[in-house]
Amino acid sequence: FTLDVWERYIGQPLVWHFHDHHDRLEISILPDWDNAQYGYGFLELGSQFTKDGSALPFSLDFDIIAHEVGHAFVYSVLGIPKPGAEFPEYLGFQEAFSDCVSLIAAMHFPSVIENVLTVTRGNLYIANQLSRFSEFSPHRQIREANNKLTMADFADGWTDEHALSQPLTGAVFDILVDVFHESLVDRGLISPEAEDLADLAEIYPTAEAPLQKVFDRDFTRNPDGFVEALLDARDIVGAYLAETLWALAPDFLDYRDVARTMLAVDDRVTGGELSSIIFRDFDRRGIFRYRAGPRLTRPDRKSHVHEGRIARPRDQVRLPDMSYFEKYWMSRSGAEL
Repeated sequence: FTLDVWERYIGQPLVWHFHDHHDRLEISILPDWDNAQYGYGFLELGSQFTKDGSALPFSLDFDIIAHEVGHAFVYSVLGIPKPGAEFPEYLGFQEAFSDCVSLIAAMHFPSVIENVLTVTRGNLYIANQLSRFSEFSPHRQIREANNKLTMADFADGWTDEHALSQPLTGAVFDILVDVFHESLVDRGLISPEAEDLADLAEIYPTAEAPLQKVFDRDFTRNPDGFVEALLDARDIVGAYLAETLWALAPDFLDYRDVARTMLAVDDRVTGGELSSIIFRDFDRRGIFRYRAGPRLTRPDRKSHVHEGRIARPRDQVRLPDMSYFEKYWMSRSGAEL
């Protein structure tokens, strides 16, 4: 399903980044492993374990599978940085883009759209299926699309690429919400004053209650119009993300490149109609002013960096002969290639 959705945005069938050496993706279900990863020719899916010891298989979790498919698109379209050309933001971009792939794909389920609008009445900053998702949802919410992190939080250093991804994911979610609001105004479904109040509510919590009253009233008048506006916003953001991915280069990639490229996409597509929204939402996240500092700790076992995910046949010459069992446990230990 995710492949079908995102191949439409990308504009062509996905070409696996491992196609030179493998003619298909191998999917492995590893019920005793507490993570999931996409790699060179494989997708591995483990489980989450609850306090009572029961296992919740990731193979049944749409968000997790869609997130890992997102990595497949990044590796296929963007590629991998050359040695010595990998900025921290490349790793964060991998996670942020994959989260956005999951988010946009989920928005193609009518039941998700219905649930989101029923709960929020169009005020998407309320926690719901769209703003709360992660590699472990719906079982356990770890990252939020609607988060408050900025790049200033990582200027002195970072420890985890998933956390580092949050300012970029948050900026894209903000753009989605603001495009949705613009569409509602254009359709006459909310007033410009309501849109201004929504902008204030992002900064001042005291505006949240009055804003919700406005959305409760306006949504009731035309629920179908809200659905159409949200679907339009979904497709605009999905298309912009895809065009941005095509235009980026992996070497020395940082979030400013992502922001500037998306602005260029908007200029080409609409003549800059959404440029003020895009610039503001990236700027609020400190993306134009800060870059990620150094990594402060070595990758832990939850990280996918420099292990099985990116191992290619040419990497094998750097490794001693090992059995599959040895390679498996090396990747699980977080050892770098």
